Amino acid sequence: RLSLHAYGCRVVQKALELVDDDTKAALAFELDGNVLRCVRDQNGNHVVQKCVEVVELGRLGFMLDALSGHVSALSAHPYGCRVIQRALERCKPYCPTPDAFGNAISEDAENAKQRTEQNVVRFSTLEILRDAGALSKDQYGNYVVQHVLQHGDDVSRKSVLSTLAGQIVPLAQHKFASNVVEKCLTYCGAEEREIMIGEILGVGPSARRDLRVKGSRTKEGDEVGVEASEAKGEAKGEAKPSVEVSVKSSSDARPGTHSQTAPVAPVPPLQAMMKDQFANYVVQKLLEVCDDDQRERLLASARAHLQAVKKVSYGKHIVA
Repeated sequence: RLSLHAYGCRVVQKALELVDDDTKAALAFELDGNVLRCVRDQNGNHVVQKCVEVVELGRLGFMLDALSGHVSALSAHPYGCRVIQRALERCKPYCPTPDAFGNAISEDAENAKQRTEQNVVRFSTLEILRDAGALSKDQYGNYVVQHVLQHGDDVSRKSVLSTLAGQIVPLAQHKFASNVVEKCLTYCGAEEREIMIGEILGVGPSARRDLRVKGSRTKEGDEVGVEASEAKGEAKGEAKPSVEVSVKSSSDARPGTHSQTAPVAPVPPLQAMMKDQFANYVVQKLLEVCDDDQRERLLASARAHLQAVKKVSYGKHIVA
């Protein structure tokens, strides 16, 4: 009852800081049966956070068990996300076997059988990983995914990237997901970082369809990308757009005009990111953490877009 009170919760938190370990565990155990209620409460969540921070982890099994099955929903909760973050910081986050994506075992089978060993308590990231895509775009959930990348094991990090792969560029332009992409660049390995760079340079999974459309040519050298895209639209039942191309003789054409309408070239992913209010920070972070070879490739591509980027306030940071 005190934990749910605006003033009482502060007294409980102070007591948890000052009393001995046995009393801390006794106070925490009084929440048994009401853990989720406190986690979702604007006052009670602070008490649960304090318990996770100061009580011996071996005595918090009941609290972690109460969170099980609700981790994803709590990660997107304004108060619950704080508790999940504290658990990821204090416990040892790991991806159990098998994980949702069929990745390799994250720890020895013998260690996996025992949840606690040498005062280390493990916290499963599986529920978060299954919804990593949606949580990354959530105003609260993105902080939880960032914590998985920062405090989790290698399998958890790779699982997050496997979920985000193919949509790195649009996620980098998202207000909340851009923070997750930055954390991916910071904490993932060189192999994962190379996958992300490929997408940003327009040669990754998200760009393959566009490359097939733009780069497919007949033996005579004519573009067939438009025909391919029209065929795809017809297969879905979409109406084929009616496009009229007016071809004029050289005598009828006005000076400085084209005789036929030219298709608008798509904006390269890197250029779009450099000009975006959120993605430009991702590009800056990438230039900080990448190796020399990757940085040279990025800069070589960026130089081709400097004039266009200079006109946008967000791009000026990268140009500088």
